[in-house]
Amino acid sequence: MKKAILVVALTAAALGAIWWLTEPKKPAENAAALPDVPVNPQASSSPAAPQSAGAGTSLLWRNQSSGENLAWRFGDKGAMTPVGLWAVDSDWAVLAYVTGGWSGSDLAAWRNPANGEVRLWKVAAGAAEPSTEVLPQAGADWRLAAFVDANADGYADAVWTSREGGVAVWLLRDGKVLEQAMIGDTGGAWSLAQVGDFDGDGRGDLFWRKNDHASASIWSLDGAKLKSSRGLADPGSAWTLLAAGKFDGETGDDLLWKDQAGSLLAWSGGDVAKPVTLARQAVADWHFVAALDVDGNGRTDLLWRNPSTTQTGAWLLGASGEITDLSLSPVGAEWSPISSALVAQTGA
Repeated sequence: MKKAILVVALTAAALGAIWWLTEPKKPAENAAALPDVPVNPQASSSPAAPQSAGAGTSLLWRNQSSGENLAWRFGDKGAMTPVGLWAVDSDWAVLAYVTGGWSGSDLAAWRNPANGEVRLWKVAAGAAEPSTEVLPQAGADWRLAAFVDANADGYADAVWTSREGGVAVWLLRDGKVLEQAMIGDTGGAWSLAQVGDFDGDGRGDLFWRKNDHASASIWSLDGAKLKSSRGLADPGSAWTLLAAGKFDGETGDDLLWKDQAGSLLAWSGGDVAKPVTLARQAVADWHFVAALDVDGNGRTDLLWRNPSTTQTGAWLLGASGEITDLSLSPVGAEWSPISSALVAQTGA
């Protein structure tokens, strides 16, 4: 099978420097499904009727042992409906679940560690089963790192990183690769830490941290090209990066950090010079789950879970920075939340 990523030798340089770009490669041929790929996933044993998560904000939970998948679908004012999705054998790892990542329908990405196959689901409202596509195989040195809409066409695109520091983007439409290109090389000393639309142009961007926490950088994308990059100070190991989202109502996504005492600080538009302090501190007994707009007011809300009690709740962020509590259904330890965009943290 043709490799979907052609490794191009690029000279490693500092992350804030000018990057060399290759000409986009021709679209990759869509790979044929292998016999052990779940084209028609087995029916879920969940009491909820299998159906699509559909449009709107959703959070996917997976029980890796049983193979069950459950989507929390949020509606007006934070009303949540649990929706049982198709169960998938535990041989498969879910990489990401992107709300609206397939032209308004949700996108679920799966990987079979045994053969490296990556399969995409289109989870459409009212569909009896998901539409499925298999991504072309990438070289062994490459891993799928994130999904982000790089060209503002309504389809989440794939970001790949190599062990040596190469970075490539595949532009996707209907699960097929339209264009692919190397966009830079980090030299291997950097890690993709978060993704979001930090400059507010409707296209996804990449936030990088140097592995020694000495510095950070944002790459702004324009399709399968690197539009610009800017260096940032790194807050150091005392701060943990939780999420990207709209926490202050300004244009562009923000980066949310938590320190060891539980203080929460957002960088407006990913700019360290524009800090926004949240009105509350995180509590040690509650673990961060996800950041998404639960109540539809345009602000990103924070979901938390207490592993000791299985309680789950959300902080709803208001226009003036106020925070309102929302109690959600308890979730047992056997269920894990799935990232909405960043794949690297799954280890799959």
